[in-house]
Amino acid sequence: MGELQDLQIAESSIIYDREGNELYKIFKEKRTYVPFEDISENMINAIIAIEDKRYWENP
Repeated sequence: MGELQDLQIAESSIIYDREGNELYKIFKEKRTYVPFEDISENMINAIIAIEDKRYWENP
């Protein structure tokens, strides 16, 4: 579990104007961090549904 807690994921750099409006996104890979508690139960269930039948057995 420690490996996941220390995981560093590259996110897009976002450039804003002086009024806070987004101007550009700069990215090598387009990613946006979403905290676990903001992921809907339906999305979690959908991700688990596409995994193999041994999903709950594999750490």
